[in-house]
Amino acid sequence: MGSIQEKIRTELLTAQEKGYKISVQKLLFITTLLGLGSVRVESIVEFYPILYWTPVVAVLFDVQEMGQKFTVRRIGAFLRCYSDDELEREWEDFVSKHREHLYKYASDGFTILTFVISIVLLAYAKGEQAINGSFMAHLNFLSYQEYLWFFFLFSLYVSIRIAGRIQHKSLDSIKRPEPGVDNTN
Repeated sequence: MGSIQEKIRTELLTAQEKGYKISVQKLLFITTLLGLGSVRVESIVEFYPILYWTPVVAVLFDVQEMGQKFTVRRIGAFLRCYSDDELEREWEDFVSKHREHLYKYASDGFTILTFVISIVLLAYAKGEQAINGSFMAHLNFLSYQEYLWFFFLFSLYVSIRIAGRIQHKSLDSIKRPEPGVDNTN
């Protein structure tokens, strides 16, 4: 049986690997669903209803990614506060103050792009059934309820992202307890 630090490092590596796999799965699933939703096989079946659910899948993958990032930050906060190794504590403190944000923006951008592409492909697929007009004419073929559906999903997505970021920031603000002071609240 290894030390607690070895177990924590193993858990950290596992969480990071899971986060990477979730990111790759998100790209594969969303790309596949968008592609499938844009396929139209004459007189057999149309797959465009999948486009209603593609943003849901993107949001669910984002929730999984945030969970893995939370696990990594929680481990970092623990090590920053309770590690016996001074260098490790300093490293975790440095990391908590200098986070990389580019990936976060790329992930958000991909999810937002998923919403936009889903709406555009859905409008085009529904409009193509009725007319061969301009792009703006196609957007008129989505109903109020359909726009409301995407607005609801997007609002849910933004709320989840805000809640996740608040949770992540709270972990970054945890400080090493002073000896003899109870910080369990």
